[in-house]
Amino acid sequence: MFKSMLILLATLAASHNTYADTFKSEEELVIFTNKVMTEMSKGNISAALLYLKPYVILPESDFQSSLEGTKSQRELYASRLGKDVGYECFKPKKLGLSLVRQACIEKTEKGAIAWQFLFYKSPTGWNINSYSWSTDAIPALFMLDQ
Repeated sequence: MFKSMLILLATLAASHNTYADTFKSEEELVIFTNKVMTEMSKGNISAALLYLKPYVILPESDFQSSLEGTKSQRELYASRLGKDVGYECFKPKKLGLSLVRQACIEKTEKGAIAWQFLFYKSPTGWNINSYSWSTDAIPALFMLDQ
């Protein structure tokens, strides 16, 4: 019995890294996105991405790899675009009952960086299906209302 409990606990602990926490409402998605973007606009890249961690469906190693890659890429963008000067989020776009896209821009001294968060409504609540950022995605923001 004790051995079975240890195996169950180990399995639950290992699976926790790949099962996301959830948001209970669409309003929470907007609040959360603003929290992430506030940290990004302050230059707190690690803090912003760590907010994402409980809500993405990624193994720990993949998340850490994403975190390190984003940090190094953002340093390159900072040298080209200058310091962060704020952010702006747009009205969330809902597709059916199960998907919500929240688009934002991170404002810098010389340009904008588009951020997109795609939330999926699972049977237990909303989680982050994916997130991305790019200067190349700015033109797509003009198609949000279409």
